[in-house]
Amino acid sequence: ARTPVCAFSEREALDFAYLSSAALCGSAALESWDCGPSCDNVPGMESVRRIDDHSMDAHAFVGRLPDRCILSFRGADGFDSWVHTLRSLDLRSLDLVEFPLCSKEGSFCEVGAGFLESYNALSMGIKKSLREIGCGKAPLSVTGHGMGAALATLAIVDLSREHFNMTTSYTFGQPRVGNEEFASAFNRAFADLPFFRITRADDPVVYLPPRGPFHHIGTEVYYRGATTRGHRICDGSGEDPSCAGQVDDGEVAALLLQCVVPQACGHMRYLQPARHGAMISQECRAAARGKFLP
Repeated sequence: ARTPVCAFSEREALDFAYLSSAALCGSAALESWDCGPSCDNVPGMESVRRIDDHSMDAHAFVGRLPDRCILSFRGADGFDSWVHTLRSLDLRSLDLVEFPLCSKEGSFCEVGAGFLESYNALSMGIKKSLREIGCGKAPLSVTGHGMGAALATLAIVDLSREHFNMTTSYTFGQPRVGNEEFASAFNRAFADLPFFRITRADDPVVYLPPRGPFHHIGTEVYYRGATTRGHRICDGSGEDPSCAGQVDDGEVAALLLQCVVPQACGHMRYLQPARHGAMISQECRAAARGKFLP
């Protein structure tokens, strides 16, 4: 995806990082938009509705800002959820299944089965909620963290087909979603959509599932660590060797061990210190915590 370098805004990325984190908070706090720093830093949200499938551990919310509608998918939270994420990446999502985006010369677009199952579990509820809050034609931005970022990718394809007005997407710590054919087809289909896949060098999730047949999509924005160290807009191939593509499998194993303590895990530390706090539910207000609140 050859998104213009000038289109990336770290200030806008911060807003989307907070929106991704807000998805970790409970329904009551989201609906009142009183969930702690994630809500405080993106004021003006209205008509919030949460969509859940507890059997798949899949969660999202929709809402309206003054200038756009938002769809945000939840990522992993805490050690138990982190273990579930790794199992999904290693097992369910390694099983590639056909995805109706392309077919050419006997090659087919394929995505991780676990990602597709989780998205399908939320899809109808998301579309219904978006239409009910008046987001059927309004500008719509999509975000997500970790597994939620993978679901955000599938949502862009699905919602575009149903004529929702996709405008922007920022994802954080996104795993590889599908094969190289899927990545190529996605990048062609959404060449004009500002889609930024933000990565950190110390986030093990961005290196999973392994490359080949999986392949990354979109414009990678690579941070070596803290925002004070700057960022790099990568070459658009999805696997730029000067960005996250430079890390080998041995380093990934060490990064995984760090994530036993979520606060020490690069996957939970996106855009720090410009962004205050980690991408964990402990950042939600006390009354808002509890990812399984109805």
